[in-house]
Amino acid sequence: MKNRFKISEVAKMFGLSKQTLIFYHKKGILIPDYIDPENNYRYYSNSQIWDLLFILTLKEAEFSLNEIQEYTNLKKIDKSIEFLEKKTFEIDEKIKILKKSKEKINKKILSLKEVNLNRTEKIKIIKKEEIYWYKIKLKNRLDEKEMAEVYENLRKIVEKNEITSTIYITKTNLNNFKVGEMIPVEEIGILVENIENFSEKNSVEQLSGGKFLKLKHKAEYDSLEKTYSLLIEEIVEKYSAENLVFYEFASEILLPMENGIGGIIEIFYKIKDN
Repeated sequence: MKNRFKISEVAKMFGLSKQTLIFYHKKGILIPDYIDPENNYRYYSNSQIWDLLFILTLKEAEFSLNEIQEYTNLKKIDKSIEFLEKKTFEIDEKIKILKKSKEKINKKILSLKEVNLNRTEKIKIIKKEEIYWYKIKLKNRLDEKEMAEVYENLRKIVEKNEITSTIYITKTNLNNFKVGEMIPVEEIGILVENIENFSEKNSVEQLSGGKFLKLKHKAEYDSLEKTYSLLIEEIVEKYSAENLVFYEFASEILLPMENGIGGIIEIFYKIKDN
């Protein structure tokens, strides 16, 4: 039939089954231009080939069959524009979410690679610039429930300020720490890089820079005590340990490890400039 395509031809053209095209017909998504009354053969016009191409584009964009049906049944241009604009906005929102998810996945991959390549870290002496942070002081330095509540409050602050890459800062005080005890936490906060646009900028404080001992913990959180022991040994041996106050810097990335959950934590101890 001139300028018309058989259902088998259309199916072959687009790599579809004839059953799919019959289903589209029954759903009212793509009704054949002509149906032979004698044998019920379906035929499609030239313009319907382009219609089907767009239908498949909508399908690739994860439109539901009901949404595709709704669009194909719209007969007014303004309604079609309104429908498609709404859907493109939804696609843009999905893309934003997927990009954020991809960034988080890539960060986890990089962290896992770093841990896998080099588990053993050496203590380094570094110069660190001053930074600014928003912090919450704990009432009980050993209360895990309170710590969890603080992290939840910080998560809300992060969300409110649309911070995409969160660095958590924890201040620990090990002056009266005994081996086997839980590491006491005085304050927990987040790094603030853009103070002017930060919603709680009046509560942001400066953390002074200077010379620091730095040691990376790349293991389960339960073994953090061993990392601190190495640092304290170095401090006692080479420096005047007036105050065993440390700052931990860590991202929100948790890593599955052989003996539990862990991550990469950078621990800093300020030393005097000689």
